[in-house]
Amino acid sequence: MKERSIAITREMQVSISGTTDHSDLDQPIWAINWFDLKRPKLYTFYNVLAFPHVKKVKAQVHFKGYVRKVIEGNPLLDRKMLLIVKYPDAQSFLSLVSNKVFLLKSVLRLQSVKRFSFGFMQRFGDSPLPLAKPQKYKGTKTYLALVLQGNSDNSTLENLKNLANEHKAELHFLGVKTATIARKKQGVTQTQPFVMDTLAVFEIEKSDILVAALAEIKVESKGIHLLRRIL
Repeated sequence: MKERSIAITREMQVSISGTTDHSDLDQPIWAINWFDLKRPKLYTFYNVLAFPHVKKVKAQVHFKGYVRKVIEGNPLLDRKMLLIVKYPDAQSFLSLVSNKVFLLKSVLRLQSVKRFSFGFMQRFGDSPLPLAKPQKYKGTKTYLALVLQGNSDNSTLENLKNLANEHKAELHFLGVKTATIARKKQGVTQTQPFVMDTLAVFEIEKSDILVAALAEIKVESKGIHLLRRIL
């Protein structure tokens, strides 16, 4: 499997490793941030400071929202915030996290979040283009996030696309896990937890019928969450 790495210090290295034989780290990848907040105002301040660095590596925010309601949950999978960012490739993300100024600012993120799940996905099919510049969402649509744990074959992914069409929902994002990130320091490797294997984000008018259809999907574990979009 493919891997890309970069030295952060003399003693620490960060690497992104593909999780399947089909992982392509030289193509666009989608960073999935799924986490809880412990200091919301500090996290907002961190975002303001971090965005110029994200923009510099040509990354784009695709979606940001918080969970309004857990419809079907699993304590191991459930979180309160979802942030999806598209990167041109794995190396662009490594360039970001090796920037010393960005690393200093990232201390604020560590202090403001908890239960941080992070990894990379490959987008399946078409979805709206990400925003070049984050803009506050002013629409009234409801967003529904389906988090799956366990391998999803192409038939499951096609079924999710068909459900979106059937219920007149826009499939804002559909992705499958393609890579994880790890830190190696003094010979010890620590991989960042990433709790999901598949993520689907639907933009909908009404959720009841679609929720009932999603509840029928058979996988190892899943969570269904209503989200309020921020960006």
